[in-house]
Formats: sequence, structure tokens, C-alpha cells
Amino acid sequence: MESDDPVLVAAAVYARELGAAHDWCGETTNRCLDALVTLLAGRPTGDRVPLTEVRTRPHRLASRRRLVEILSHFDLLKDDTEPPIRAWIDRVTAE
Repeated sequence: MESDDPVLVAAAVYARELGAAHDWCGETTNRCLDALVTLLAGRPTGDRVPLTEVRTRPHRLASRRRLVEILSHFDLLKDDTEPPIRAWIDRVTAE
């Protein structure tokens, strides 16, 4: 992968290493790389990717679990989701 973004390059290298270590097929690795580009390209250095964006934005066939693993490895993931218990409490107390 060619990029001027060192974070994107490092994430791509790590994704390939994970793919090799876990016997991902080439298509799985490529989908993961495409999704990383979608998520990281143009993002300011050190800016963390919201988990809600990982769940909604990348290539539809990319594994969200694998993307989360890669982004977490580089501390690039921000869990911005609302815990289910909080949503339940808000729903119950609003009635």
C-alpha cells in the first residue's frame, strides 16, 4: 500500500500480518485494507475513529471485528456507543 500517511501504512502492514498469522484469504485481507483506507484516509494524525463509524461506514463485506482489532492495536478506536443498560434506563425513566 502506498500512502503518505504513516498511520495508514502501519495499520495496513499490521492487517497483512494478522491475515498471514490467521490464514485469512486474500479477499478478506483486501476488504480489510479497503475499509482501513475508508476509515483513516484524510483523518488528522492521532484522531481516533468512532466505533459507530466502524460499524456503519466501511465496505459492507469487511469484518468489523477485524477492523476493531487493528484500530485498537494502534489506539485509534474511540468507543462512542451508548451502553445498552443506559439506553434501557433512559427508555424506562422517560415513560
